Amino acid sequence: MAKFEPKPFGKYFLTQKIAVGGMAEIFKAKTFGVDGFEKVMAIKKILPQYSADRDFTTMLTDEAKLVVQLSHANIVQVFDLGVVDDDYFISMEYIDGVNLRQLMEKAIELKQKIPEELCLYIASEICKGLDYAHNKRGPDGNPLQIVHRDISPHNVLVSFEGAIKLTDFGIAKAVQNLSQTNNGMLKGKVTYMSPEQALGKPLDPRTDLYSLGIILYELLTLKRLYTGDSQLEILKKIQTAKYTRKDFAVIPKHLREFMMKALAYNVNDRFASASDMQIALTRILFSHYSRFNPKDIQDLMHIWFNDADDLSMSIKMNLDHAKEGHQTILVSADSSHTKDANILDQETLKPDENYSPSDFADEKSVTEHSGKRKHPALNQNVDAAVKELIDHKKQKQRKKIYVLLLVLLLLTSFLLYWQINKQKPDVPQTVESTPVEKPVPPSTEPVYKSILLQTNPIGVTVFWDDKELPAVTPLKLDRVEIGKSFSLTLKKEGYIAKSLTLDITENTPDVLDYKLDALPPKTYELSVTSTPEGATLFIDGKEHSKTNAVVKGLEIKKSYQIEVKLDGYKSFTKEFFTNEASDQSLSVELEKLPFVELSVDSEPAGAQIFVNNKDTSKVTPAKLENIQVPQDITITLKKEGYQDLVKKLSVKDLVDQNLSFKLRDVPKVMVNVLVSSNIRGAEVFINEDLAGTTPLKTTLEPNTYKIVVRKKGFDQESKTISLDDKIKNKKYYFRLRSTAPAPTPKATPKVPVKTSSSNVAVTASLRVDSSPRGAAVKINGVPKGITPIVVQSLSKSQPVTVTVTKSGYQTWTRTIRLNKDRVEINANLTQ
Repeated sequence: MAKFEPKPFGKYFLTQKIAVGGMAEIFKAKTFGVDGFEKVMAIKKILPQYSADRDFTTMLTDEAKLVVQLSHANIVQVFDLGVVDDDYFISMEYIDGVNLRQLMEKAIELKQKIPEELCLYIASEICKGLDYAHNKRGPDGNPLQIVHRDISPHNVLVSFEGAIKLTDFGIAKAVQNLSQTNNGMLKGKVTYMSPEQALGKPLDPRTDLYSLGIILYELLTLKRLYTGDSQLEILKKIQTAKYTRKDFAVIPKHLREFMMKALAYNVNDRFASASDMQIALTRILFSHYSRFNPKDIQDLMHIWFNDADDLSMSIKMNLDHAKEGHQTILVSADSSHTKDANILDQETLKPDENYSPSDFADEKSVTEHSGKRKHPALNQNVDAAVKELIDHKKQKQRKKIYVLLLVLLLLTSFLLYWQINKQKPDVPQTVESTPVEKPVPPSTEPVYKSILLQTNPIGVTVFWDDKELPAVTPLKLDRVEIGKSFSLTLKKEGYIAKSLTLDITENTPDVLDYKLDALPPKTYELSVTSTPEGATLFIDGKEHSKTNAVVKGLEIKKSYQIEVKLDGYKSFTKEFFTNEASDQSLSVELEKLPFVELSVDSEPAGAQIFVNNKDTSKVTPAKLENIQVPQDITITLKKEGYQDLVKKLSVKDLVDQNLSFKLRDVPKVMVNVLVSSNIRGAEVFINEDLAGTTPLKTTLEPNTYKIVVRKKGFDQESKTISLDDKIKNKKYYFRLRSTAPAPTPKATPKVPVKTSSSNVAVTASLRVDSSPRGAAVKINGVPKGITPIVVQSLSKSQPVTVTVTKSGYQTWTRTIRLNKDRVEINANLTQ
């Protein structure tokens, strides 16, 4: 491949080829102005097959008109779109650094992780650039509707000063539109496409956020999210990929919810905007890494790419990536980072070539060479610059001649010395003797070894024998003398310094790892007072104490939620934050709440009233005073024999209210009881009341009863039973024994027996209730119990007198006839 030679290109001077991609060549270039003004830029020259396509150039021009309006700290600035000799080009900002793909490859090479806080910071900075581009408006005020469509590691640059830059806005869209117009194929880096992009659906800014989610995953894990044997296989995976939390087991726990949202399959489940995504990243970053400083990315870049060899490697990596079809304007090394300040003198001019300023600046020669159109001559500054290059090259050629002469002189001297020694006569040996081997004294030359110092965290300042070394960790020490002792001190802001003595031996490890403990956070005291006093103080939702109080051990640069509450007053809430280590104070004046009155009644009356689960010691009807406004309250009414009534109210207005509620009876639980005996027609008494004859079916409430079964001529049997609401059906069997020998039956003529035309029961049950409940009940003057109560086996043939009495109330009496199997009455007592 022909070596690149610096040359003019329109109003620019191309000094170095950086990369060749599938769509463009990228050059480092200079532009000149008056009084020696120079500016370093990057030139992306579109390859001839694209420049010759009118559809492509039209779309490229349209896109450039949009992108040239983008001016943001996180976007590579595009200055110009032009054409020279039918070659379209874009001039843009020159970035001295590496792209994210190179950064990840460097981490893999060093077998180190990119610190998590730096990954989050890089993603946050990308969000800033995307948010600006997505919301950019044109001069007419209308949205430009810019979507990058090709967010990938190759299009994110990290400068050696720690700046994060997005590049290649608009170009991807122009290529995509051209390809879709021609053959309907998708273009772009498949592994970073969103599902909707892989499916060929319409795109909006949220497709860029999905691609950014993939980048963040790869920064954190140094592994590809999507892999496959072919791009078609990867494309199919993207089209169907739906992630769960289990898929992000390799991601730290506090980032899994974020990754789920960033890589949501459904567009509507993702972050609504790059701004929302950036805010979420910033919260995670500073909540888990409160000591993070954006300068950390600059320190990492200088540590990982700390010499000219690394930078030369970066240039090679750029060329390799470009050959693979990755377009980028990345420039990995500037002249300020190389051993020789003038790269052109080292790599561009050949010894056997003679140049003159006219070869670069003569308008006629350029015109004849191109055969297409004339270019304005370069200014005098270009002539001077080229002349300086030629003079420097000639000086280097003279130096080479001097070196060659010196080598020839040394070679001649050596030959002459050899010839003289060859002509000397041999000295005869008069005595044969055995040569005695002299003992070889031990070597006094020092022996050295190399040691790599690694620390957690990185970027630690090293003091070696009390002298500060110029670089920070990880740091390689090439000449450490074996057999000596050295003092080592490690220091970094925010961490406890570590000092130790190293005895260097042959067995000393080649890699020494040290961990620095973080300094305890600086704290302060916060004095909280309130008017009135005695309010409850909450810190981050947890009750702390009553005001006035002193809260100790609060960390500086950390936010705390301060809340002060007092009944009858509005709650006070404040987010407290300070950078100072001195004690702080907070004085709170609480605002008194207004009150209203609530009148509460119920049907039936006499229900107990509870407000917010606290007993008011009042029964309905009653008035509740001093109800604060505004607030949400819960009123609960309880009355025996009735279901609890719970009502939630929102008291917002300063208006007294009348509340009336109707209570519902508690559903009755009855047990089905069957009483049978070996003698049919035996009388059954339940609690001394005749209930009927065997076999008897009846219903009883859960309680304790005494059942007696008797029949003339037989001994009676009795049982005490207990019924509960867990068993719905119970059977009781009684065996009666005869009290006299059975008479000898006489033969009697058969007389037809008349049977009743109906099986009407001769007894009934009576349920007695009262308002209020708990009153004593008598039937025909006989006490039966406390309301509510059910009295069984009352005769239908005779009227019964019911008397209900309760202390503090008038006696209630009624005489009724039981004309049904079950009768219910309710006694409304009056005071």
